[in-house]
Amino acid sequence: MRYPLFIIALLPRCGDPQALAILKAAERDPDAQVRDAAVHALTEWPDLSAWDALIGIYRRGATEAVRGLALRGLVRLLGDENSHPDAKLAERYRQLLDDARGDADLRLILGTLGGNASPDPCNSRSRCSPSPASASKPRWP
Repeated sequence: MRYPLFIIALLPRCGDPQALAILKAAERDPDAQVRDAAVHALTEWPDLSAWDALIGIYRRGATEAVRGLALRGLVRLLGDENSHPDAKLAERYRQLLDDARGDADLRLILGTLGGNASPDPCNSRSRCSPSPASASKPRWP
């Protein structure tokens, strides 16, 4: 079912699983305007339930503009979670750092990481070590 663009833009206010499912489907719509509206709406989602959709868009974004939108949405979600850090939050930061494509991405991610309430958001045992899948990528000191 197709929804008008203004309805897609309002779905984050609902914040329920059905609204999220509609946005995920709209993000794959053949119409570029619908896809764009869905990405914008996902970046405004009120909680981490949109994480998987946004990280997918960030990783496979068709354009840098779409990737940038997704990254800003992801960073906003992480910033909202900084007040109660846990291992899952650290893993999400690790995902973003592993997928960062340049200095601008890293600055945005690290700027939000700097607001984390934990003195060691990546868990003192892991020390933000790279995941095994990214061990071959160049690492920032």
